[in-house]
Amino acid sequence: MIYVVSDIHGRYDKWQELLHTIKPTWADTIYVLGDTIDRGPEGLKTLLEMADMPNVIHLLGNHEFMLMSVLPMLLAHLTDEVVNDLDQSSNAIAMLANYMANGGETTADELSRLDAIERKKVRAYILGMSAFEEIEVRDKTYLLVHAGLDNFAPEKPLEEYDLHDFLWVRHDVRKRYYPDKTVVFGHTPTRKIRQKYGIGVGAGTGDMCVNSQTDLGIRMGTKSSICIHAADNDASENSIIVAPGMIAIDCGCGHGGPLGCLCLDTMERVYV
Repeated sequence: MIYVVSDIHGRYDKWQELLHTIKPTWADTIYVLGDTIDRGPEGLKTLLEMADMPNVIHLLGNHEFMLMSVLPMLLAHLTDEVVNDLDQSSNAIAMLANYMANGGETTADELSRLDAIERKKVRAYILGMSAFEEIEVRDKTYLLVHAGLDNFAPEKPLEEYDLHDFLWVRHDVRKRYYPDKTVVFGHTPTRKIRQKYGIGVGAGTGDMCVNSQTDLGIRMGTKSSICIHAADNDASENSIIVAPGMIAIDCGCGHGGPLGCLCLDTMERVYV
C-alpha cells in the first residue's frame, strides 16, 4: 500500500497513533510531504525515527527548508559579539526571528537537547530530501509535493522549477495543473481551503463546481470546470479534499486539527 501524509508539525504522538492505526508493513510505503517539524514539541524526534525507516520517503517542506537556513545560528553560541556581527553583515537575525515566530522555538529547544551525532543525522536527512516525487498507483499518476506548483507551465519539466515553487505557493483549487495526473499536496490546511473557496463538507452538502481557466485551457482557448463531489469527501471541515487533478491532505495537525492520511491504493482516509 502507498500512503501519503503531511504537516505533522512536531506531533510525534499523532505520528505514533497513525502507525498504530494503519499498521504498515515493510512492503508498504509512506510518503511524508514535508513540515514534520516546528510548532509541536517533538518534530526532530519524529524525523530521527523516520530516518531509520526505509519505507518512509520524506519530501522537503518549507519548515525543513527554514530550519536549514538558520541551523548554523541555532548551533552557535550567540554572544553579543556574534549577534552584532550577523546584524551588520546579513539579514540572518531577521531570518532567525521569522523562523522562531513561525513555530521554530520548539524545534530550537529540541535541537539543544540532541547530541552531536543526532544533530548530524537530522541535517543529513533533511539535505537528502527531494522537492517532489512522481509515482504510479493502480494506473494513476500522482505528483507529490509540499505546497503545489508556483510559476506553472504545462510543458515545463519538474526539474526546471525553482525549489521555492514547490514549498511556498498556496494551491488554487480552481486550477488543474495536468489533465493526466493528480497533484497531492499539504502546506495549506484544508479548513482554510474550504473557507476561501466555499467548499462544503459531508455527503449532505452536494457538489461544488467552480469555473476555472487552467493554463492548458488558456492555450487551447477553452474553459474548464473543477467539480468537488461531496461523495468523495468526509464530513469535517478539517478532512482531506479530493477533487479532479488535486488532493489536499494537510488537515491542520499543526493548528489543533487531526493528522490525516490517505491510502492511494484504496482512497481510504485515516484521521488521528
